[in-house]
Amino acid sequence: MRRLGIVAVGLALVVGVLVGFWSSVVLAQPVASIALPAPRGTVQLYSGCNNIALTFPDATTSQTVVQAVTPAGVVQAMWRHNAALNTFEGFSPAAPQASDLLTVNLWDAVWLCVGGVPPPAPTAPLVPPPAAPTATPIPPPAPTATPVPSIQAPPPIVLSGSGPQATRLFWLEDGIAIFHMTHSGSSNFAVWLLTESGQSVELLANEIGSYDGRQAVGVIGELGYASPGNHLLDIEADGNWTVTIEQPRVTSAAGAPQTFSGSGPDVSPPFALQMGTARFEMTHSGSSNFAIWLLGGRGERVDLLVNEIGPFSGSTAVGVTGELFDASPGVHYLNIEADGAWTARVTQ
Repeated sequence: MRRLGIVAVGLALVVGVLVGFWSSVVLAQPVASIALPAPRGTVQLYSGCNNIALTFPDATTSQTVVQAVTPAGVVQAMWRHNAALNTFEGFSPAAPQASDLLTVNLWDAVWLCVGGVPPPAPTAPLVPPPAAPTATPIPPPAPTATPVPSIQAPPPIVLSGSGPQATRLFWLEDGIAIFHMTHSGSSNFAVWLLTESGQSVELLANEIGSYDGRQAVGVIGELGYASPGNHLLDIEADGNWTVTIEQPRVTSAAGAPQTFSGSGPDVSPPFALQMGTARFEMTHSGSSNFAIWLLGGRGERVDLLVNEIGPFSGSTAVGVTGELFDASPGVHYLNIEADGAWTARVTQ
């Protein structure tokens, strides 16, 4: 039959995900790689099913994707979720005639399932034998640490248009996503982040007239946050608009003291907090809502530092203990909602 069974597909996908997860956690050793077109480049693959976003042009054959994997012959299957039909489509290099995933498009999110590649047999003993029965045996070399794959930031996603539009689908990965939005119209400008199925995730902007601001979203798969996967923007506008989405993956940053300033809605550069107490001094000269959220490195909300209307000048303290209701040591951001000039100073 041409279409693969839905039940078999679902079972194979679940098993593949579990195998891929435990393989990457326990072994953390890549067994293959795929050469993706710019801007992705080479991506390492681990035994099991690897969730990746493809950068091949629209209508690229699935066989072409498989041929981009080295070494040859390790790809067992490739899966893609069809949201319109609520089914999974699959491609098997061993049985292309029974596959229904024949082509892929730019930024398609797929599960690429690869088999483990056994290491070559050693050509010489790992430990040389003793020279004589009375000689001291030579100990084996000390084991080396398992390498951890580096965290690479996805390339920026750039969207633009004029007037009300629903954008194309784009992929958000686990972690923080920062949306930089502009509008040159004179009427209402509103931007909703939606899931691929049309569920509302977050209202990113809702202003009258021209707009230039940034807002952060945590993509962590928990209640009240976005989940990794395909999304789109529902935009209400009467003029030209742009949206640039960046997904920084910062593992270290400069510590306190740090002073940030700006005007209107914005996201601060990353900064690091150490164990102890952090003090935040904030000012605002606008006439509307002024709110600052302290965010964790993945975009999770940690503490609402201020939420006032109009001008403001004040300070607050946050415990950095790693315990419930406190901040944890590490990278943080400030997510600022304002309509005027503002400052925020962090000291420890």
